[in-house]
Amino acid sequence: AEGGVLPRVRGAALDLLRGLRTGEASGPLAVRALLRDVVRMAADLELYESHVMPHVLASSGEFFAEEGRRLAAGLDGDAVPFLGHVQRRIDECAGASSPGGEQGVPYLDRATGVALVRIVQRRLLAPHVATLLAAGLDPLLQAGRNDELRRLWKLLLPLEATAANATPAEAAVRARGTSVATATPTAKAALLEAFGAYVRRSAVQIVRPTVTGAATPLTAAADRRDGVARITELLRLHEGMAAVVRDAFADDPGASAALRSAVEHGVNSAQSNRAAEWLAAYADHHLRPATARARGGAAARADTRGGSPLDRSLVLFRHLQAKDTFAAFYRMDLARRLLADKSADPDEERAHVARLKAECGAAYTSKLEGMFKDKDLSGDVLGHYATYARERYGERAAGGVSVQILTTGYWPAYPQMKGLRLPERVDEHRGQFENFYTEKYQGRRIAWQYSLCKVTLKASFGGKTYQLLMSQYQAEVLMCFEDDSEDDGATRFTLSQLAEATGMDERDELERTLQSLYAQQLLLRHPKSKKQEVADTDCFSLNVHYKNNSSRVVVQTIHRKSQLVAAESDRTHEAVHRDRQYQMDACIVRVMKARRTMPHKDLVAEVLRMLPVGLSGSDVKGRVENLMEREYMERSEEDAGVYNYLA
Repeated sequence: AEGGVLPRVRGAALDLLRGLRTGEASGPLAVRALLRDVVRMAADLELYESHVMPHVLASSGEFFAEEGRRLAAGLDGDAVPFLGHVQRRIDECAGASSPGGEQGVPYLDRATGVALVRIVQRRLLAPHVATLLAAGLDPLLQAGRNDELRRLWKLLLPLEATAANATPAEAAVRARGTSVATATPTAKAALLEAFGAYVRRSAVQIVRPTVTGAATPLTAAADRRDGVARITELLRLHEGMAAVVRDAFADDPGASAALRSAVEHGVNSAQSNRAAEWLAAYADHHLRPATARARGGAAARADTRGGSPLDRSLVLFRHLQAKDTFAAFYRMDLARRLLADKSADPDEERAHVARLKAECGAAYTSKLEGMFKDKDLSGDVLGHYATYARERYGERAAGGVSVQILTTGYWPAYPQMKGLRLPERVDEHRGQFENFYTEKYQGRRIAWQYSLCKVTLKASFGGKTYQLLMSQYQAEVLMCFEDDSEDDGATRFTLSQLAEATGMDERDELERTLQSLYAQQLLLRHPKSKKQEVADTDCFSLNVHYKNNSSRVVVQTIHRKSQLVAAESDRTHEAVHRDRQYQMDACIVRVMKARRTMPHKDLVAEVLRMLPVGLSGSDVKGRVENLMEREYMERSEEDAGVYNYLA
């Protein structure tokens, strides 16, 4: 009876149970045996479920709630002790009713053991999920502790169950007015949200690092190296978090979706679509011979992480919105590699374009494939020209020149210097090739790209003959001193005189050409000056005492100062922006022509759906206003938010 022996026995049992949990009980095996006998006696008298078990559950709920508050207060950025303690409590409660439990003597019935496990989950763990994730998740992710993350995942998953799934024993406790569980249906969602937030923050920190103080502008080459490093960091972040999803979160679809969303946000958070430019630079870095040598083989060689760097970079490419910007920069880099024969592996070049084609379709890579076709056809054309030149002009005319035919629509636009005066021998070769080409391909027009030309110039200094590998512009300037090579170098030219002699009407280009020549001591500057700028009064003469240990010398060019802020990059971005405007205009007109009348919001949504290239509603609105000015459409007289198509 409630007023007799039962309350004292029950109270003693609860004290014994608490002593086992706190470690204060002496002789744990004897205590467990005594608890087992008490439980069996109460069960035989049919008093356990109604008079003992509810008190056991209620007391346990209060104990674990207090323990949870105490442990949560001491987290201090390390969730591992808390997670380990929760797991031990779950194992203890499960073992209390299991013959195979680590306690050795089962002292509770199975129904009580199941109910106690739920109480541990809901009273010890569930109230502190937010604190646990806020204080302990980031360190685990940063350290790559996938074992502890797996434990966290397994502990939080059961919290998705609602209070509706309570056992009869738990229902009995609630009927007595004691709450043993707080349902947490969003524990998994909270974990995935915190996981996605960590990946977003990390990705944004990579693409938009905090800048403190004044920073020196990066050169074009340094900017590309910086971009390659950032893409490498993004890939390392993605691979690490993908391992978390696979190994710790059991490839859960929700975790995979959180990772994809976070990476997409990070990749597209860089200002001015810089991530697209960096991704193109990353591909260029791994397709050049120097990179292949550093990595011990071809650029596509698989490494220990599986797959080539180019294969792995497709993960970021898929999330990239500004794929048109990537295509523009990739085309520029591919052109440099093809024209200079600086591809580590021609087969891998084509294979990567095939990957891009599989991702975005044939239209996306049509220009890139056209560039490969031009390279193949150029070899055939040059072979036909050699035969033509031998038959028409003799053996000597057939050699010494190599021409590559570039279809204008496939290759990037290059600056032209139409007034350039070629040396007589070079101009003769040019005329012969033009005659051949116009005879073979009637109706086609040739525009020579002198900025891409490379020249091997033979020069003799001090009795030693050198092969100077230089640009067309450098050769033009150096040839002005051809008659001066045998005397004391007395012939001098000013900037204006060299411009007149070479036909180089762009002062900036001529200045950089002169700077490269006197920086490598092929020319002498009068008067001597450490300033890079060339004054109108400066004169230049040939250094007839030039010496070099190597007989084959590569004369480097000097980049524009404006490339400190990547002027070429700015021009490419401007070209992409113009292309986007044309695409938006065509899309808007096509939609309006089909619908005739359409509200503004619906039109914007439809255009953004059809052109997923990182556009915004303001971009579409600007083109709509432009089309209204050009009378392609108008606002409705009844509703200013509705547009009518004008036939």
